[in-house]
Amino acid sequence: MADYRLYLLDARGHIHHAKPLVRDTDEEAIEAVIDCPNDFGAELWQLERQIRVFPPKPPAEAGPLDGARRPTSLERAYHLARSGACSTVADIKLRLRAEGFDETQVFGPTLLADLRRLCAAARAVPPTPAPEPPARH
Repeated sequence: MADYRLYLLDARGHIHHAKPLVRDTDEEAIEAVIDCPNDFGAELWQLERQIRVFPPKPPAEAGPLDGARRPTSLERAYHLARSGACSTVADIKLRLRAEGFDETQVFGPTLLADLRRLCAAARAVPPTPAPEPPARH
């Protein structure tokens, strides 16, 4: 049996949370965590040896074998805001309700302002550079 750690990353690529795991082989460790939800990616390590890097997998895309807990309504609201899937708080509440979450937990001026800011940031399109004027000869 070997000790592994699944490191869940934050938006900046830094470790946000570590989940310990004990398995016989690398393949068993990968299989145990491959469907684990993670908003910003994850890395599987065995001591100082990196086993695999996983791309982001939001909770809605996580498989039934992930063994992880279901996110809270607020966690899901923040994920929806960051993902760009919803453009307003009303959209977030509709999506929460459709996914079986309790949208009534999404209230309060600070929380609503934070979700609005995240929605706007996720949907912001970088400005396109102005075309260069034609060269004069």
